[in-house]
Amino acid sequence: MPGYRTNRARSRINEVYGALKLFEQEIENNFDLTQKENYLKTIDALDKKAQSLRVPRGLMSEYYSLRTTIDFVRNVIERPLHHVENVSP
Repeated sequence: MPGYRTNRARSRINEVYGALKLFEQEIENNFDLTQKENYLKTIDALDKKAQSLRVPRGLMSEYYSLRTTIDFVRNVIERPLHHVENVSP
């Protein structure tokens, strides 16, 4: 694959990573259990965007790392005791 296409694919992966990082920071700083469904819709949209990427074989490890990170953030959202450590007994 020509270098410019590889660079474009890497750029698109990094774009999704950037959006995911901002979203994860928002959740860490302002988690609101009442917004769980909206959080899940957002992570699903990021996952769909990642799935739609055309990635050359040379970038598959970066691509699968992105997908794994998306799954990790989804699991954080779905965890029933999210941010309980901040609550006093």
